[in-house]
Amino acid sequence: VIWQAMSGDIHYETQKSNGLPSYKTLIDFYSQHSLREAALMLCLDSAAMMNIDEREKYLLQLKKEYCDLASCDKVYIRLAELKDNDEERRQIIEEGLRLYPKSAELKNWIIDQEAPSLQYGMPNYLYPDSKEDVVMSVHNVRSAEYSIYRLPDNFQQDDEVELLTQVLRKGKLISKDVHTFAPHPAYELWRDTLHLQTPSLGMYAMVMQANTQARLEKKPEPQVHLFYVSKLRAFVAPLPYKMKIVVVDGQSGKPVSGACVKAITIRGKDNKKSYTEHITDERGMVEVKSLPRRIKLSKDEDSMLPELECNRWGAYTPYVSPSDI
Repeated sequence: VIWQAMSGDIHYETQKSNGLPSYKTLIDFYSQHSLREAALMLCLDSAAMMNIDEREKYLLQLKKEYCDLASCDKVYIRLAELKDNDEERRQIIEEGLRLYPKSAELKNWIIDQEAPSLQYGMPNYLYPDSKEDVVMSVHNVRSAEYSIYRLPDNFQQDDEVELLTQVLRKGKLISKDVHTFAPHPAYELWRDTLHLQTPSLGMYAMVMQANTQARLEKKPEPQVHLFYVSKLRAFVAPLPYKMKIVVVDGQSGKPVSGACVKAITIRGKDNKKSYTEHITDERGMVEVKSLPRRIKLSKDEDSMLPELECNRWGAYTPYVSPSDI
């Protein structure tokens, strides 16, 4: 403990000029006095100072020299950390477990590597009745059950209530399906794509539940993602004392005439709201004689987009725009 504090807090040149112990002198001292476990711990510390090739060669040497110690299990952890390939890491850890079956560190490594996980990314704003690719990354997951819920027009998220509870209470289930992943090793990160058919206009929630073979006390918690389905997108262009807003179709990029743009201003310490409404011309454009904090778009039944912040100081910045516009 004293050595670790000294090596971290005292500059190397000061250690050297004052004749303070080095890794080598301490390792030699412990070895001469049959304190081999302490020597091994310092050897592992000193390995961190080496480049990767030197470190691997040194760790393999330690593996042979200290194989009779239970604490040699830590050498296998360090060797596994040097590998980029999941399968190689797994093989090293399993070799260590065969030699040191009581090692908690090696067992925990296996548990961590096999812990199921599911991550997916999808936009918050989708175009109605189109195909959307949802990219998924999974770890020890056989399949994912996903459900789409239509939320009421007046849905407001309550921060004090779990989102899943709110969705199940207030939403209406409109579709349910299962996406099965190709067989893959439990320790390997697997990527796949879900081809989602987007629903009609409105506000929705996707609930994703991972199914796994891992032995768990309870199933992984479902993931919930809110999204809006609308044809409307907009660009804002801040100008001196005014703002130009262009409303376009989210798929074709063509201007949308007759759309309503609500420009919302927030003032004062009490954040008092005021707003003005504007109708886009044949170019899909409106000009607002102020710099609104937020805008909200609607046209006929396409009215579910939320209020969103404007970037008032940027250049020609997209308000909500998929990459294909």
